[in-house]
Amino acid sequence: MASSALPSTFSSTDLKSHLQALLDEKEKQLQQAGHLGQRVLAQQMELEERIRQLSAYADSDDEADFLGKGRGEVKGKERQDRYQDLAQTLAAWDSENAQLSSAFSTEVCLLSVECSENSNIFLSLI
Repeated sequence: MASSALPSTFSSTDLKSHLQALLDEKEKQLQQAGHLGQRVLAQQMELEERIRQLSAYADSDDEADFLGKGRGEVKGKERQDRYQDLAQTLAAWDSENAQLSSAFSTEVCLLSVECSENSNIFLSLI
């Protein structure tokens, strides 16, 4: 970690502005984290409901098969379509979640802040 001194022309007003900007960025990240948490919770609830529906659908197929009332290929196609739809929904959720969480991987480099390649941020106020 290399240290660098603040320029002699650096004022306390500049420092306060810089620190306020950092606080504002953290507030924004907290709001985004809350939004991400709400989305993931909604996704979990929807996933649980869709799993219940798929399970009930599979159970009704099993019962129809047991009673000799199976629908053959139509039943298999419907089941495959439902699983495919769920897979597409999960992929869309993953993409959405990646977008929402990308806000947490950004680096803010202001004044005498050194940002390394592995996202460690060092602030030197010597």
